[in-house]
Amino acid sequence: MKINTTLVFAVLLLLIVLILPDSGQGEIVQLSWWDQSVFLKALQDVLSGKSSGSVENGLVGSGYITLGVLVTKLFSTDPKNSLVLLNRLSFILTTLVFFISAFFLINHALNKPQDIPETLSMNSKIKTSNLIAFIYTITVIFSSNFVSFSDIPWSHFPATLMGISCMLLIFYIEDSYKKRHSRKTLFGLSLLGFSLGLLLQIRSFEGIALLLGIGTWLLLLALMSPIVTLKKIKYRVNYFQVIKYTIVLGLSSLATFLTSQIVTRQKAISLLYFGLRDNHPVLKEMYKTYPDIFLVKFVQVFIDPNFFSFNQNYEIKPLIFGFNFDVFKMPFLLQVPFLIYAIPAVFTLLIFYGYKKNIKSLLKKASFVIPLITGLILTVAYLGSPLFGSPHLKYGVVRNMMLVTWCLALVAGPWHFSPTLLPSSSRRFFSQGLVYVCILPILISVVYGQIIVHYTGFWEFEKMHIKKIELEENCQSLICSLNVNSYNNQGQVIKIPNQRYIVAGSCPSTGKRMATTVSPDQSFTLLPCSERYQVDVYPINMGFAGTPDPEMPISWQFTPPPSQK
Repeated sequence: MKINTTLVFAVLLLLIVLILPDSGQGEIVQLSWWDQSVFLKALQDVLSGKSSGSVENGLVGSGYITLGVLVTKLFSTDPKNSLVLLNRLSFILTTLVFFISAFFLINHALNKPQDIPETLSMNSKIKTSNLIAFIYTITVIFSSNFVSFSDIPWSHFPATLMGISCMLLIFYIEDSYKKRHSRKTLFGLSLLGFSLGLLLQIRSFEGIALLLGIGTWLLLLALMSPIVTLKKIKYRVNYFQVIKYTIVLGLSSLATFLTSQIVTRQKAISLLYFGLRDNHPVLKEMYKTYPDIFLVKFVQVFIDPNFFSFNQNYEIKPLIFGFNFDVFKMPFLLQVPFLIYAIPAVFTLLIFYGYKKNIKSLLKKASFVIPLITGLILTVAYLGSPLFGSPHLKYGVVRNMMLVTWCLALVAGPWHFSPTLLPSSSRRFFSQGLVYVCILPILISVVYGQIIVHYTGFWEFEKMHIKKIELEENCQSLICSLNVNSYNNQGQVIKIPNQRYIVAGSCPSTGKRMATTVSPDQSFTLLPCSERYQVDVYPINMGFAGTPDPEMPISWQFTPPPSQK
């Protein structure tokens, strides 16, 4: 009897993921954590036949609640258990979809005529592809923190599932189209439309980032195609087929969109957070993006939480030794040590392909460009946001890097380390070379990123650690300015690059609110008010962490004089 090795490895992967322990807090946090309680209330409203205000205002994605309703109906569970089950299923399916993607890409690489070792049979190629895909997927799972809190309801889990599914479908569609399998192409396009439409309704920003990634790949294909080829395409293209494909993709996306609108009883289009910020001046400032603070935030959030920040103490706890909520305080590279391998691997690929003058072949690959651009957009946008900063780490914002991590795993996968990077005499060892590329992530992300670093400690930039911050305000009537000085542990003044502050306040008698973003020494105008009121000042380099906390002063308050009537 012939054994399907892909099925065997998929079942084994499923068993491993099911055995790995989660936090066990999925139901509990829905009553004590703010965002989880909002998700639960929204689902309860829809199940009771009402329209949820949280969905209508863009606080919760309609696609997320639609999936919650679906799980409730299919498994006959209560709303709390449904959200936990939705998260668990999303994570399990994400690992399976990634494994299938890895197998597809490795098998495709092994089937290139110029790359096949003569001694490697078709059956051996399939077994090799399955083995490498399995090892690589397991490495990602064991070197990330996601499985530990996969029972905590967060919309990032189903969004990640939809994002990775969309990429797998694009690989499938591209392969079917090249082989002129029209029916398979149409089938793939319809599934892509459903998945993309649902992603946009679960987490709009992730969906937009993926669309930009797809658009970038298509643009690169067009720009790098020879003019002669483009002329041939112009005359040989089947416009009827293009229209048919477009209609299928559009209708399937529309079907998913309308379904989520009907299930959640929404009468207007609401994208996640977009409608919410329009009616709230503080949120409007919070959801702006400042790419020029990317490097500061990257070091602070990924490497050293006290980099131009302070009081962010953490203890290095290897993920493979069990879950603890304290791991949320660690920098991202320790919460997801797979990134210690993946980020340098991406640069290595670009350098190697550039050195071999074969960069165009890399930039034509959907498996490289789409996840790279999607992950890059998400990373820059999150790190450039006033919301993000090391004081926010303890709230589990590593979830924002979930889709980014799986995207970079696709980009840095062994299938991209093609034999064109090896000496010609080594090409017969292509399959073995892929195995070596799988061993490298294990050594870096598991052995170093979790075990060795536990004893050696992680990188720190102590001269850039903030020990004390002094804020002085100067107000003349409604015109104010700020003078802020930051000091390190040696008492030296340190200047924070591209620093800005969100200034917010509200007049008690009128209820009017104001918010603006200013640079140091830049003047700003407060609200006219006949009484004194408090003004909150939040430094963007440390992230907006809500109400000022005296024990962790990442924000300040001052009271301006009342304005003259």
